[in-house]
Amino acid sequence: MSKSDEFHLEEFKSLRDEIRQRIQESGVIVRNSVLASAVLVAWLATSGANIANQQLYALAWWLPLVLCGFAALRAYSLFTRIIAIGRYIQLLESVIGNAEILGWEHHLGGLRRSTWQANAIDVIAVAFWVALVVGAAVIGYLGYMANATS
Repeated sequence: MSKSDEFHLEEFKSLRDEIRQRIQESGVIVRNSVLASAVLVAWLATSGANIANQQLYALAWWLPLVLCGFAALRAYSLFTRIIAIGRYIQLLESVIGNAEILGWEHHLGGLRRSTWQANAIDVIAVAFWVALVVGAAVIGYLGYMANATS
């Protein structure tokens, strides 16, 4: 194996590890944004009478929206980075792989072009984040309106 092939193999391993880490991080972001928003809403719903500054309390109902919005942006940045790494790995597969036996990224690229199931995963992820952000906006609006006039 040449030095160039060894380098590309190590680079390939490193990039696959980066993809794995980013996928794990996106799972943590999903879990934490849902849990943190739920805890915030539960606390706001049960603590309203005990808070001295009611204007600040009313504004606090928008915090889950802010949290979910930033989490969605982070998830989007992770997704775009994963796609970019995947495309580069696909290039590496073409350069150092056998043209007839290509790697996972080539296989996945073919799936994305040919099956609705592969594209459905992306649609479901987007729908989840849209639903979470819209839900947080509705809760923020309702909480704010219920407490802004108090």
